[in-house]
Amino acid sequence: MTPYYQDEWVTIYHADYRDTPWLNHGPIDCVVTDPPYTSGDIGKRHIKAGFEMVDVAWFNLALTLTANIAVSPGIANLWSYPPARWVLCWYKPGAPSFNKLGGYNAWEPILIYGKPAGRFGQDTIEQVPLNFKRGPEKHHPCPKPMKVWSWLIEGMSGPGSTIVDFFAGSGTTGICAKKLGRKAILSEIKEEYCEIAANRCSQSVMRFAP
Repeated sequence: MTPYYQDEWVTIYHADYRDTPWLNHGPIDCVVTDPPYTSGDIGKRHIKAGFEMVDVAWFNLALTLTANIAVSPGIANLWSYPPARWVLCWYKPGAPSFNKLGGYNAWEPILIYGKPAGRFGQDTIEQVPLNFKRGPEKHHPCPKPMKVWSWLIEGMSGPGSTIVDFFAGSGTTGICAKKLGRKAILSEIKEEYCEIAANRCSQSVMRFAP
């Protein structure tokens, strides 16, 4: 399979994650991903069924690549996954999303499995989820902020590690990995999102020695 985009650090496939040749790139150190559990393509009535279908397939496949997995599942989907080693918290003050108790959802869980190669000094990070879509990612409905994803990647991996993201979206995993001196292999089924991810990852990156 020919990559949609490739450079020294990042490879992007325009493909379903089940068809992506992950092991062609050697051993995988960790998976860091954000399944599309609330994208605009999934109506409210279909979120649960759609997520369960994705959950079983991608998580079981991830376990064949590595035991070290970080996933942002959406708070309503926490119990769809096996018990994690730990749960990290992305605290989102001022978030406009509603919760099921009639108030606002001000945090997102991130499930951690395995034994990450890096270190999380604290198990929470604060990032206001507004006004961070400034580049090509503004054309994606739910890009993850660089600050949060860089924190995740540093905690899950060491320099030179290879990271997999089954749902590349706007390519945040790729660009953060590249900036931090990690390799990333991404798959994305939608070509318009592959183009966004490729545009972001192709921009020059200033990396600092660890």
